Amino acid sequence: PHTDRRQVQTTQKKIQDRPFCTQRCLAGVAFGAVMDENCPNLEDHGARHLDRPEFLRLIRVQLAKDRGPDADCVPLYLSGAVRLSSHGYTLVAKGVESFDLALLRHENDMYDRVKAIQGKHVPVCLSRIDLILPYYYDGGVFEHFMFLSWAGRPLFECHNQIGKRAIVDAVTTAFTELHKLRVFHHDGKPRNILCDGGSGRVMIVDLERAELYSRQPLGPISPNGQARKKKRKVEKQGKDPFTMEL
Repeated sequence: PHTDRRQVQTTQKKIQDRPFCTQRCLAGVAFGAVMDENCPNLEDHGARHLDRPEFLRLIRVQLAKDRGPDADCVPLYLSGAVRLSSHGYTLVAKGVESFDLALLRHENDMYDRVKAIQGKHVPVCLSRIDLILPYYYDGGVFEHFMFLSWAGRPLFECHNQIGKRAIVDAVTTAFTELHKLRVFHHDGKPRNILCDGGSGRVMIVDLERAELYSRQPLGPISPNGQARKKKRKVEKQGKDPFTMEL
């Protein structure tokens, strides 16, 4: 019986069985905010959050050593689930090969640019590392990881839980908030929009093609006829990229 109980405990500790940390929890690591009492991994985090540099240092060392079949890092479609074993932080690791490093750096910069909406309309980003040892997966050699909070599941998996109208409104709000920060996503396809069926939250992901614009997006169309004429005049001069993305 003792052996059986130990085997059950070991199974429960596999990363596949671990819930992801909450947005608020990982924002605490990224930006020095308070602990989230609702994080399912709270008991493993200790008395206070690690700061971001210490998290990155520890996870980089762990990823070089924890390499077996029971490692706290597993493939998860295009990204991997990873857990800092010592503190229980469970999140997403986006890995790229060396030839895509420039894209990953750019995406990290874009997340920094939209810090104000991280955890609300885009995932929390804990920055990136260069691995000590590469990860080999599906014929690729991945040498660079960026760490993000879990944003949710594909939209088509959520429409029964949230409802089409609510999803449309949430997507519009998310892109509007992104545009307020003068960031144009450039790839706002459904594959880059995820949702959490439980909370109804919608998040935009994959900012590797995003671009910072020097001017603010155009305001909403006014019912005033004169304002409409001005709007049409602007559109003739050149389409507003922010409007096109909504």
